[in-house]
Amino acid sequence: MGSLHRYYTGFNLSVAGSPSKCALYQYFRCLLCKQAFLLSVRYLTPARAASYIINLMERLKSYSYLSNVTLPYLVNIALITLIYFVSAKLGLSLAEDTKQVTTVWPPTAISLVILLLFGYRYWPGVFLGAFTANISTQEPFGIATAIAIGNTLEALAGAYLLRRFVDFNGKLETVKSVLGLVILAALFSTIISATIGTASLAAGGLIEWSNYEPVWLTWWIGDMIANLILAPFLIIVISRDFWRLVRENLYEAAILLILSSTAAVIAFTSESGAQLAEFSLAYLAFPFVIWGALRFREFGAISVTLIFTSVAVIGTINGLGPFNEGMSVEENLIFLYLFMGVLAVSSMLLGSAIAETKQSELDLMKRSEDYAEAESRLIHSLLRRRESERRRDQLISMASHELKTPLTSATVFSEILQRHLGKTPRKSKQALEYATRISGALDRLTKLTGDLIDVSRSRTGKLRLQMKGVDINILVAAVVADLKLIDQNHHMTIEGQAKRKVKIDEIRIRQVLVNLLNNAKAYSPVGSEIVVSIAKVDEDLIIKVIDSGPGIAKKERGRIFEAFYQKDDGRKGRAGFGLGLYVSRQIMDLHGGKIWVESSSGKGSTFAFSLPISGPSKLKK
Repeated sequence: MGSLHRYYTGFNLSVAGSPSKCALYQYFRCLLCKQAFLLSVRYLTPARAASYIINLMERLKSYSYLSNVTLPYLVNIALITLIYFVSAKLGLSLAEDTKQVTTVWPPTAISLVILLLFGYRYWPGVFLGAFTANISTQEPFGIATAIAIGNTLEALAGAYLLRRFVDFNGKLETVKSVLGLVILAALFSTIISATIGTASLAAGGLIEWSNYEPVWLTWWIGDMIANLILAPFLIIVISRDFWRLVRENLYEAAILLILSSTAAVIAFTSESGAQLAEFSLAYLAFPFVIWGALRFREFGAISVTLIFTSVAVIGTINGLGPFNEGMSVEENLIFLYLFMGVLAVSSMLLGSAIAETKQSELDLMKRSEDYAEAESRLIHSLLRRRESERRRDQLISMASHELKTPLTSATVFSEILQRHLGKTPRKSKQALEYATRISGALDRLTKLTGDLIDVSRSRTGKLRLQMKGVDINILVAAVVADLKLIDQNHHMTIEGQAKRKVKIDEIRIRQVLVNLLNNAKAYSPVGSEIVVSIAKVDEDLIIKVIDSGPGIAKKERGRIFEAFYQKDDGRKGRAGFGLGLYVSRQIMDLHGGKIWVESSSGKGSTFAFSLPISGPSKLKK
């Protein structure tokens, strides 16, 4: 961390009793083998160290790491070394006396930020900077080397812990990153440098082992405060968002800087501040920290905290401010750091919380814009689809109506031809058979045309009902009788009956029954039974058509009533467009009833529809 001149061996926090009562002393005595450490520190001459380093470099030439050593890299290492050295001298200059400890140590924050933001490969700059800073204070070569190793490991550990456990991205915009910096870098990684450095001083005989604890505590506090206050400021200054935010609010930033600096001078450089206000002036920092956090997020909060801390440290070292209570400078700085530590953690947490909130708002706005854009695309897609459907329905309607007239004429002529062939004395059975087939084909084509017209009418709202009271028993019997004349390959039976008339459109319900029975015939084996069931359930009349066909799989039942959908049963040559069930559902909707299917593969199907006995409560258009 620093040189011998940084350690105040007379600090009034020593542990009472013999050195054997010091836990850290016991640890190092058992673990490090004190005598060997003393020999290595006292008798390691610069010539021997240089020889060891040269030998080590010869062995490392075979590693690929050295192949990345370029001139720009060496220049950066030299620059880091210089920055570390100058900042170390600055920290030492703030001590009241060269033989007293200074708890102001900027190099800790500088080395952490360099390795954290620019990579571990710059650790040689940290090591060289720490080594030159310590060797320049007339410390033994071995002790300076040990301290430099401790400082380098401290920075490497802090950067690694933040990357490994916090996934640090170079910003302090989240509470997680702030807590990671406070706990992992400020509190834990600084233990490494304090422990190695203090042990090297004690092992080298430069301090007594009985003074290990106060020296270690002073060292650790200086490093901890640097990582807690200076490191966050360096991180945000490197960020482009900081300067962009300052440019956008330049006048307010200048006012905040001037007022906070003035308040810091008033609070921490007044000779009578402590007696008059009893530390109350120190709390002037909080309004400015809150102002900075609200307007400039974590950037403002951290910057204001650094301003107050810098002025407070300078004032306390010079015997000014509320923390000048007649104690030693080191004791006054300890109490000041406790206060500033709380202020720093509070300000960073506040700033990061505000940053998270604003980021959430931005994400929400972006998500809303994305939703709005998606909604717009969906609306345009629906409009295009609706226009396409309208044109298709118009084409179907026109084609159906154009086909209806010639189909009607062809059907009439087919019937005339059948009657004529039946009355001819020398009638030809083959010609009569052909005429019958023509008539059947025309009937199917007429039905398809009618279904297309009904689809077009239902989608345009032009499908109308002619409601009247109908005896459903007679209607069902008539439909079954008609189909029996056409198809004698299936046994059709009727079960149950209705006890009263139902208000329906007779033609449309007949159409539904014909569709369901035709489907049952098409998919049922020859000779199988088809049952039409009539039953009253509550206020509805339920009519079911039960067949013995192959059944319908669950995945197909949901689509069976869609337009142009046909069940894939592996057979080819099936007539129809898959419109019968779709038209039937539209008719049932207009009647205020329902239509559904109950089926499973290999167990036949039951198509059913319900009709309100009193008719629909409100006729749909």
